[in-house]
Amino acid sequence: MRGKRWNREGCAAALGLAAALMIAACGGGNAVPDGGLRVPRGATLSVRISQPLSPASHSAGQTFAATLDAPLEKGAKIFVPAGARVEGVVEATPRDDAGRRGLTLRLVRLYLDEQQFLEMETDPVTRFPRDQRAVTENVNALLGLEDKIAYLAETGGGAREPAGGAAPQAGAPLVPMGSLMVFTLASDLVVPPPGQ
Repeated sequence: MRGKRWNREGCAAALGLAAALMIAACGGGNAVPDGGLRVPRGATLSVRISQPLSPASHSAGQTFAATLDAPLEKGAKIFVPAGARVEGVVEATPRDDAGRRGLTLRLVRLYLDEQQFLEMETDPVTRFPRDQRAVTENVNALLGLEDKIAYLAETGGGAREPAGGAAPQAGAPLVPMGSLMVFTLASDLVVPPPGQ
């Protein structure tokens, strides 16, 4: 866990009612509050990136915004809804064997509302630029498949096939806005009951 550490006695006293929200920051604090949810280490979180990311616009240490793609829930109870704000940080901007600069990202906070958040730790995810020809071929194949599925759904079949989509433009961000990314929790995430 990065950031300020608390000893076990001082944590509850300093945080008071917010202790349930910040329990992951307490040394050895693995207890789940009554009615709470533990998301175990190794579980994955899917998020949608809320802004375009590239090594040119984001250097190491800068934060980025995302939203939770699927709710954190247990049974019929939703602890954190889809669309909840998530904050990440650029850990590094490494270079690949071809000298192209990439991005190493991890998630650090999950917001329960505008003021309350949970600190979390995920394994880093690194993205490098892909060969533009391979990107174009893959995107065109996916767009063609999506168009074909949509056409079949609308018409019930037929021989005509829609034209393929356009290729991505040169200079596009390494991680476009709206991209779905999956991060793996590096430690348990303890979520208090909704409304607390």
